[in-house]
Amino acid sequence: KWAAHSLSDEEDGEDNFTCPDSIEAYLDSPRVSKAELNAAGGVLKYWENARATRPRLAQMALDFLSAPGMTAHECLYPLLVLTLV
Repeated sequence: KWAAHSLSDEEDGEDNFTCPDSIEAYLDSPRVSKAELNAAGGVLKYWENARATRPRLAQMALDFLSAPGMTAHECLYPLLVLTLV
């Protein structure tokens, strides 16, 4: 798992520890409400604020959310070219 860490007994007193910055910890946490997102100023602002507690997960979310979209034409163009050739 990409961000889960297993710490030894000497480091934290537990056998297994899931990093709070892991996708597993995020998915196990309560769902973020629309009211909470609106209070933060939107989805992007929510993840900007989350950098304080979940820096790697927040960066991944910001990268994903800020990726440019594609039009149907851009998605289908490679298929059309292959069909015509």
